[in-house]
Amino acid sequence: GQTFENYIFDVISYLPTDLFIVDAAFFGGKTGEISVLDEKNLGTAKMVSTHSLPVNLLVDMVRQDIPDINVIIVGIQVSNCDFGTDINPDVKKAADALIDYFNKINVDD
Repeated sequence: GQTFENYIFDVISYLPTDLFIVDAAFFGGKTGEISVLDEKNLGTAKMVSTHSLPVNLLVDMVRQDIPDINVIIVGIQVSNCDFGTDINPDVKKAADALIDYFNKINVDD
């Protein structure tokens, strides 16, 4: 699948100055709410996707090679993360809005 850990070495080889991670999370918000999560407090916002490694460990792996990287973790509040359930329409709408936003950013500026 398309999970961060499958691309971690590609990310590291690119040597980015900034890294945005978007993931499903339980942080006590309304379903579909988007929140920037504090990397130091990831334990309070449970990341719920099917990663084989926790997000904070993946960030630590990147920081071993790129110590000064700026990491921003964005969580989308989910209502349910049971295997086999469809994505909630509010979560999909939030994810689509983030995709649209990132697609509009001009990285050359």
